[in-house]
Amino acid sequence: MGMMFSLAQGGKVIWFGKPGARQSLIHADDLADMYLRAAEKAPLVAGVIFDAANDFSENVDEILAKLVEITGADGYQYVEPTNAYETACTASAILRPYLARTLLGWQPKKPGAVDNLKVYYDAWKASVGSV
Repeated sequence: MGMMFSLAQGGKVIWFGKPGARQSLIHADDLADMYLRAAEKAPLVAGVIFDAANDFSENVDEILAKLVEITGADGYQYVEPTNAYETACTASAILRPYLARTLLGWQPKKPGAVDNLKVYYDAWKASVGSV
C-alpha cells in the first residue's frame, strides 16, 4: 500500500492496469500470524504452499477511489505498465486461502484495505514523517 500512498502525494494517482482488477490482499500482522502457525506445525505441513489472503478479494477501483477521498488527490487514472514490476501490480489475483484455515487454524483478523484505508494511510504517513 505504501507505493499507492506515495503516488497520492503528487496530485492525480496514476496506477498501472485497467479498471475492474481485483486483488487478494493480507495485512502484515495476519501474514505474520500465519507464518508463526506454519512454523509451529512444520513437521505436519512441510512442503505445503499456503495462499495467505483475506476471505475476499478487493476491487482496485474501490481502493483507488477511497485513496483519492482520504488523501485529497485529484482523482486517479490507469496507465499501461512499462516494466515487469508494474505489470505484476496489474495482475488480478483471486486466491483460495482455505488450506491455511483448515491445517493451521488460521483466520485473518484485520479489516480489508478499503474498509480501513484511512487508518493504514495515517500509519504510513507517521512512518515516513509528515507529507
